[in-house]
Amino acid sequence: MVNEMLKQAIEQGLKDKGLWYFGHPYTCYDIVPQKYLIQEAQYQLCLQRTIKLIEAGWTVFSPIIHSHPIQSNSLGLLRHSGRDDMSLHRFMMNIDLVILKETNFCGLILAPGWEGSKGCHTEQEIFVNESKPILNYADLVVTDV
Repeated sequence: MVNEMLKQAIEQGLKDKGLWYFGHPYTCYDIVPQKYLIQEAQYQLCLQRTIKLIEAGWTVFSPIIHSHPIQSNSLGLLRHSGRDDMSLHRFMMNIDLVILKETNFCGLILAPGWEGSKGCHTEQEIFVNESKPILNYADLVVTDV
């Protein structure tokens, strides 16, 4: 089904004409002591994958690339969002949900490992409900980082 969606997206010219949302895993709450290192590693991986997508001709918006530097450098956000990590995560996810609602994305590109991400599942559900194409990153780039 994914390959069929990819074929349709290319045939409709959506690769070249539209903005795609890149869903990528970010937070791992099951490994609490190393969580910030994992978030940084996921950010760096997402950054490299976003670059690969752009080099392959896709126009993408990546919420992690947008929000990680803000989230990791703002103590004010932590205070504003409720003083705990889960509140900060919900605060940043709410910003992403507004972006999803207000932007006419062509479709969703899901990164490897998305299945274990609550945020990616939420994003996928939105695109399914809007009947927009959902593609897998691995089908779009020749090599992965």
